Amino acid sequence: MVIRNPLLGFLALLAIAPQAQAERLDIPLPLPQGVQNCELQGWAYSNGLVEVVLRQSPDKDSKALGIVPVDDPSKTASHGNMLYPAEVTIVQYDRGWLKVSALRDLENAEAERAVPPTPGWIAANSIRFNIQSGNGYDAPDTASKVLIDMKGEWATEVGEIEQVHACQADWVLVDYRQTLSRDAQGALVPVAEEKQTRQQAWFRNTCGDLFTTCDRQLDP
Repeated sequence: MVIRNPLLGFLALLAIAPQAQAERLDIPLPLPQGVQNCELQGWAYSNGLVEVVLRQSPDKDSKALGIVPVDDPSKTASHGNMLYPAEVTIVQYDRGWLKVSALRDLENAEAERAVPPTPGWIAANSIRFNIQSGNGYDAPDTASKVLIDMKGEWATEVGEIEQVHACQADWVLVDYRQTLSRDAQGALVPVAEEKQTRQQAWFRNTCGDLFTTCDRQLDP
């Protein structure tokens, strides 16, 4: 039996130093045109490089409403525990931006951190989540072509989201890389870097809970 533990995947992600990805996708999938309504929850994500700024409108030059709390491994020792990122609820997508309807500081065994007033907008890549599915499609439709088939594994249990591009309803468009596979005994082992590939696909059945799995599961 496979034991699902999404928190382990999050901890592994924090251990990876941010680095520029030279590998590019030859034919990226088209982004949705116009404003899209979304149903998405996740956590704020900065990739250790920049602050996550909540803005008044989907424009980098619009008014800043505040900074969204993210994970901060550098302060773990002084706090005695990991600082988890804020939980984010997304309701719309527009030209590379995600509309945030709610923010909540996750339990950090200390006083809650201040969060900016909502609604507001963050850059699309400023959110992460678990994907409780192994099927990635070339469009937000299960009748479309399957581009990624993890053979029963959940995508983020054996790999990483490298970029979030867009959302539509309960679907998300991401760049994905498989970094783990199962050996003959069923244990997860690293995939050699030269054998890893960066793939782009639409997934659904996302979960914004860092600590456990979510109840709903729509497809394998």
